[in-house]
Amino acid sequence: MEDCFLVVIPFLILSIIITYFKVPNEWICVKKDNFDYIGSLIFGISISCLTYGFIIMNTILGIILLIISLILFLVFAKYELRSKYPMFPIKLLKNRMFTFANIAAFSCSFATFVIAYIVDYHLQYNKGIDPQNTGLTLILAPLSMNISTFFAERLSDRINSQWIANSGLMITFISLLILVS
Repeated sequence: MEDCFLVVIPFLILSIIITYFKVPNEWICVKKDNFDYIGSLIFGISISCLTYGFIIMNTILGIILLIISLILFLVFAKYELRSKYPMFPIKLLKNRMFTFANIAAFSCSFATFVIAYIVDYHLQYNKGIDPQNTGLTLILAPLSMNISTFFAERLSDRINSQWIANSGLMITFISLLILVS
């Protein structure tokens, strides 16, 4: 059963090859920028500790990993403030529009994920639907997001994108309220 995940490997290799030859320097912003290896290492370890800590949170090791993750996030933030070429420029958080837009996007994505997670279990255990049909039912959400993105792009050329984003967040909020009640 785990072998089914190997199907994506040829597509990953193909996308790497296409990206390498067709988009050679797209990711380079400034040639003189150095890559923040230390910041990336701190961030990678902290995310790994956070993820694994949440997986085994009901054990002492899980709690320890979560605490280590929090400490490493603070170390990462302090290091990035002092770094000449930070991986994540923390000074961006001083921009209120940027900060609140990211909080809104995170909140919406988190709420949508939690609802999808709960609906998954609800469909399988309460409604008795098998995992395959549950997956087919839940695939409608990302499919509708992909389809609406096409129309949102054209609509953003005519209407201010803030109105479109706020309308989308409001529709998501109302649908989540309907789903919860």
